[in-house]
Amino acid sequence: MENHVMTPGSAYGQSIPNLPDTVQSLYDEARNSYQAGAFTGVILICRKILANVAVYYGAKDGQRFVKYVDYLVENGYVPEKSREWIDKIRTEGNSATHDQTAKNKDDAQRILDFVQMLLLINFKFNSDYNISENNN
Repeated sequence: MENHVMTPGSAYGQSIPNLPDTVQSLYDEARNSYQAGAFTGVILICRKILANVAVYYGAKDGQRFVKYVDYLVENGYVPEKSREWIDKIRTEGNSATHDQTAKNKDDAQRILDFVQMLLLINFKFNSDYNISENNN
């Protein structure tokens, strides 16, 4: 607060280039929600991000979340060993939707960090690698 004017800090996490528009807007919303302390919202948005990533890469739209998880793992967008992290997003998302208690900062941070890592691998690093491959 400066001169009685509140100014928001920067959004949590890092900006990621090359995201599809639908994923970009959700990722920005999750980062801003975290900054605002809306931790339940962060978890729900992260779940939606993963569904959108699966659809972007070819999964059928309108499926149950577990189908998106399977699609991402089976097609190599998420390492098999990380399946339990996606399952954590599923269970925390279910809890955020159906339980009366709000989610906490630690859960939101871990889940947002995981989603950020997946987005970096699939959209930034893979894209950068493909660009350099095409230039050789």
